[in-house]
Amino acid sequence: MAGVDKLISANVERFGKIDILLLDAGIQFLNPFNIVTEEDYDAQFNLNVKGPFFLVQVS
Repeated sequence: MAGVDKLISANVERFGKIDILLLDAGIQFLNPFNIVTEEDYDAQFNLNVKGPFFLVQVS
């Protein structure tokens, strides 16, 4: 999650603080379960789970 620190820092620098953090991004691949690749799974997990976790942590 390389860009998380930079994203939060830039917004704090511009606006002074973070009052509200809206976590509203997500993806879902609609492939049948038996053909989901590890890359598909990692992309979903990174955006849907790791992204919000680290945004809240850094905020």
